[in-house]
Amino acid sequence: MENLSSSEILGYALIITGVLKFLFHVVFADNGAAADARIVGHEPKPGDPGHYNYIIEFTTSSNVNIRTTVTNLFPGKHEVGNIVQILYDPEKPGSAYISCGYHLYVIETVLVLVGSCFVILENV
Repeated sequence: MENLSSSEILGYALIITGVLKFLFHVVFADNGAAADARIVGHEPKPGDPGHYNYIIEFTTSSNVNIRTTVTNLFPGKHEVGNIVQILYDPEKPGSAYISCGYHLYVIETVLVLVGSCFVILENV
């Protein structure tokens, strides 16, 4: 077996990370519960200019009120007072995502594509 270059190792690491994140979101979407949540505040996401952590409040299917912080990939999309669809883990309702359909898979797709470029370009 030949030695892998650092570019190939990085490429494979990005591909594996993208696939694992994708699988996590698929499982979460299948096992999560949906709810409407109100955006009650937002704060800048540390180290990620232009992106925000949103503070949301919602009621679970078992009538428990939850206040938690979620991250959204796309800045400026949600304003305080807006109602958004979320997915939350019924076992840990504080673990929630703003349900934005295909947007959940943007990062995973980019990781796999960039990782593939590293691997392919190293082997050309």
